[in-house]
This record gives sequence, C-alpha cells and structure tokens, in this order.
Amino acid sequence: VDHGVYQGILTEGTYQTSTIRGITASGSSSGFNQRNFETGLLQFSKEIFPTDLYYFHEGQVLDEETVTKWLGRESKENPEGLNASDPKKPLIFQQIIEYDFFKEEGRTLGGLSFGLAFTRYDESGEVQEQISQDVLMRQIKKTVNAILSRLRKTPQFEKIPIMIGIFEQANKKDINGGRYIYKAVSKDGE
Repeated sequence: VDHGVYQGILTEGTYQTSTIRGITASGSSSGFNQRNFETGLLQFSKEIFPTDLYYFHEGQVLDEETVTKWLGRESKENPEGLNASDPKKPLIFQQIIEYDFFKEEGRTLGGLSFGLAFTRYDESGEVQEQISQDVLMRQIKKTVNAILSRLRKTPQFEKIPIMIGIFEQANKKDINGGRYIYKAVSKDGE
C-alpha cells in the first residue's frame, strides 16, 4: 500500500463519483482551474486526514440540487442562494467540491473537506472587470459561514472535523489556473 495515496471506498464493488463534480455557477470553468481546484484540495486534506488512517470517497453528502441552489442567487424562490441577489452583480461564488474521509476500513465518517471556488473576474459582459478584494472577501466570509452553519445543523456532522479550502479562480485565459488562498479546519462543532 502506498501511504501517500488514499485507499478508495467501493460501494457494492463500484467506485462512486460525486454528483456535484463540475457544477459551476456560471456554467463554465477552465480545465486549468478545475485541475488545481481538485488536486489542491486533496493535498491539503492529507495534512488533516492522513492517508494511513483514512479512506477516501468522493463527496456524497451534498447533492446536485443543494449545490445548484447554493451557487445560485439569493431570492424569494431560492433563499439558500449564496450569490448576490442583484442580477447586475457578478456570480462570485463559482463552485464547490467535497471529499469524504472514513475511518475503520471505510465504515465510519471521520471528516469532510470542501473546496469553495471564487472568481475575481466578472466575465459576464464584453469587457472583463476585476472584482475588488473587499467584495471578494465579504463573499468568502458570507459563504463559508453559511455552509459551515448548514452542515453543523446535521447531527452526523456536528462533531467531525470539516476542512474548508478557499480557491481563487484564474481568469479563463490563464493557462496556470487558480490557486488556494486560504484553508481552515473546523474541529468538533466549532
């Protein structure tokens, strides 16, 4: 067994992929952003959930309907939306990925990792505009607090560690892709 790599969990002999993989608020993300988003979260997760103690499973907690609502605009029809309600404002919160970590040979959920992707670029018009650091940070704080609060209300997630990584997407033309700018762990219901 390679201790630098997680052992995956099979369900009835099949590896289950996450239903939320690839869902974005704007309907697109560059392959460079996507690669960095997924591999970066996995690397950070190894610091919190060591490969010799935990088994890996692509996210199964959040479903497509929930993630689509969260990535949408807040409105009467979508009170769970985490992007600005004003349609003239950009969709800053762009994507979420989830990784689940199990103990005891895959029988007990031991923790969760979430990657939350945000964009600094409003690419909805003909001219790309950069979003200010202040606006970006307000959106990040609002999103992290809301998601963590929603997860902690579920009894099975009250007391497990939840790691959250904040990913800043590069603009679509950047071949280097985005990068993680922050990570934190909420331990035991914090």
